[in-house]
Amino acid sequence: MSMRDPVAETEPSPRPTSRPPLEIVAALKRSTTMERSSVSERMLGTSPLVTMAKPSADPEYFQKPPPPGRSRESTIVLAADGHFKHDGENVDHPRMGDAMHTWIARHPDDGRYILDNGYDWTYFTVEDAPYFVRTVTDDGTGFPLLLLSDGSEEPLGTRLRLGGDDSLYVEVKSGSTTGPFEAKFSRHAQSLLGPYLVEKGDGVAVRTRHAVVPLPL
Repeated sequence: MSMRDPVAETEPSPRPTSRPPLEIVAALKRSTTMERSSVSERMLGTSPLVTMAKPSADPEYFQKPPPPGRSRESTIVLAADGHFKHDGENVDHPRMGDAMHTWIARHPDDGRYILDNGYDWTYFTVEDAPYFVRTVTDDGTGFPLLLLSDGSEEPLGTRLRLGGDDSLYVEVKSGSTTGPFEAKFSRHAQSLLGPYLVEKGDGVAVRTRHAVVPLPL
């Protein structure tokens, strides 16, 4: 007759959680030990053991329900200053924050903002713009090249607007499957547009590869 463990019999079953299904939640809680976390490596796409096709290759990837007791909603927020927060606290680990900027997309069915790393996805809140212009450099031909918050680069586009706090916004990623998106210039990046400004009529314009675009006032 097998022995019975009285502790196992009396221990309550785990209660369902309303946390989002992303492994990112666990990674956020363990950010101080991320370098030793295989889960975090998988989320960041750095694990040499990850060789199988990502679940996102499944045509029904975005339609599949979350695991039982979980939710596609989350408390993750991209603040107006470009930093991520989780449960009201800043995501301080630089690698995690950088990775999250690369996971930004729109759900193909409802258009809401999501974080998607190819293994799982969750909705999140964007307070202002989903992307940010970190700096501006010359593209080698005399026109401005933008470095975005996800680490990508693209030439300055022609769709610009001025926000209520005099921050400049530009349309980016027009070629993305879930784009285009809006990117907000940091104060530093906005100041670097100076060499590309010219007078046009009674106002000021910026030179881009495709046109001389009047700056909104």
